[in-house]
Amino acid sequence: MKPDEVEYLAHSTRGLRQDDIQRVVDEYRQTGRISYQVDDPTNTCDPYTGNWCEHLIDFRWLMQIVREAGFSAEILPGCYLWDTSIPKRILKMGLNGILGFLGRRGLLLAPYYVLFAQRVPVR
Repeated sequence: MKPDEVEYLAHSTRGLRQDDIQRVVDEYRQTGRISYQVDDPTNTCDPYTGNWCEHLIDFRWLMQIVREAGFSAEILPGCYLWDTSIPKRILKMGLNGILGFLGRRGLLLAPYYVLFAQRVPVR
């Protein structure tokens, strides 16, 4: 396959398990098209197990590692991206408002989290 085809397939199969990736690649080889559509552009997982490993990370441990490297660290909830559908857009606006109100406590509702780090000046 050409490098641009490999790049296209890698982008188009983001978040899939190995067996699902193989099905998409086989379809592409046979038809030149991909019927699968990525539901969430931020979705990632271990392609061998389907595990979303970021759901298993201990925030205290992550923040400790970052602080030991000389940074301040804060874990923040991510916001929902807008949608073209009016009902979904309204729902996501409401959820984003709740996340803003809850602050860090909104991590359970958030679609992802952000590790915000800044280098601590050396005195």
